[in-house]
Amino acid sequence: MFSGGYIVFNFGWRMVFYIPALIAILIAYFLFNRLRTEPQEVNLLPIEVYQGEQFHESSSVNKINLKETFNLLFYNKVIWNICIGNMLLYIVRMGIFNWAPTFLQELRGSSIILAGSQTAIYEVSGLIGTLSAGILSDKIFKGDRSFLCLLCMFGLAISLWILLSSDTGNILLDTILIFFIGMFTYAAQMLTGVASVDCTDKRIAGTANGLIGLFGYLGTALSGVLIGYIVDLWGWKAGVSFFVGAAFLGGVFFARIYLSSSILEKKEKKYAQ
Repeated sequence: MFSGGYIVFNFGWRMVFYIPALIAILIAYFLFNRLRTEPQEVNLLPIEVYQGEQFHESSSVNKINLKETFNLLFYNKVIWNICIGNMLLYIVRMGIFNWAPTFLQELRGSSIILAGSQTAIYEVSGLIGTLSAGILSDKIFKGDRSFLCLLCMFGLAISLWILLSSDTGNILLDTILIFFIGMFTYAAQMLTGVASVDCTDKRIAGTANGLIGLFGYLGTALSGVLIGYIVDLWGWKAGVSFFVGAAFLGGVFFARIYLSSSILEKKEKKYAQ
């Protein structure tokens, strides 16, 4: 966002499309050349063997048919909770991404370069949030993605509410809040993808991720349409309030996953005894 604002200011709006497109092509080539489907392709052990679990060749991706995929995916209540939670998350994520520069200029009085710089922090903090969420969910929360995800969603809602209620002339406070908004947003986004793999058969992990991504794009579409409509009718405070509500409601769906998994875990321990 910072570089985009700089490019528009110095070279015109057309160059802001050309330069990122060239960078995307170079990165796409690198990924196409280097990514692999599974560890065995580079002479590494299967992940099950690496983690000390049993590995069955019958669990190969090619050993599942369409009916089994449908049953494993569409009757999974956790997946549907993740889908709706991800849709609400994307309403906020893409809403902030697309509208933050306009919001900062119109309501906060920022210049185009300052608004771009502040919004760039949203992406930078997203990198920090993504890495932190991965480490925390593995090391501290022992693989419990849903609890950390609901914390991120509620943290996102609180940060947005403070941004809505804060002094409009405090540039530093706005920047700090945008930092936390980006961190919570991208942490939750990363966790939804990992959670989809955790709660499904690995043979349909890609399909599950695709379904969750579909709902994410639905959230993106809703964000683009609804925010413009809300802001035109009631102003930016109503638009940010909509983001607060979406983030909070998304946290509720991840709380449902956490509570249901906790109840199931207690039942399993009781029957084991």
